[in-house]
Amino acid sequence: CFLWDRGRVSIQAASGVAQMFASMTAFALYTILSKRVVGRHGALVLSSFSFLSGSLLLLPATWAADGAPWRVLAAHHWMAIAYLALFATAAAYAAFFLGLKRASATQASMVFFLKPAVASALAALLLRERLGPLAVAGGILIVGATAVALRQTPAETR
Repeated sequence: CFLWDRGRVSIQAASGVAQMFASMTAFALYTILSKRVVGRHGALVLSSFSFLSGSLLLLPATWAADGAPWRVLAAHHWMAIAYLALFATAAAYAAFFLGLKRASATQASMVFFLKPAVASALAALLLRERLGPLAVAGGILIVGATAVALRQTPAETR
C-alpha cells in the first residue's frame, strides 16, 4: 500500500491523501454552490470572481514563500503563466460553468472527473507516454462508471 514505508505509515503519504480528500471535498462544495449561482450571474462572471478571489487569497502565502513574482520570473515564464491562465484555466472553467448551467451538479461533476482518463490518453497519444495495464484498467473503470452514472434519469440523481 502506498501509505506504508518500511512497516510504518508514511506521514508524507498520509498527509498527501488528507490534502487530496480536502481538495475533493472543497471542489464538490464549489460545484454544488456554483450550480446555484451560475444561472443568476453567468459563467464568465462566476469564473472571473472565483479566480480573482482565489488569487488574492493565495497572494500573501506566495509572497511569503517565494518573494514577489516579478523579481524571480523571466518573460518566458510570464508567457507560460498567461497561457495557463487564459486557456488551461479560464477557458476550461468557463466551459465547465456553461455546462453546469445546462446540466445538474451531479452530471457536471461526473463529466469533470473524466479528466484523469482523458489526460492519460492524451499523454499516451501526444507525448508517447507508456500507460501500464493498471492505468489502462483504471481509465476503463473511470469511463465505464461515468457512463453508467450518467445513464441515470434526473430523478435518480436527486
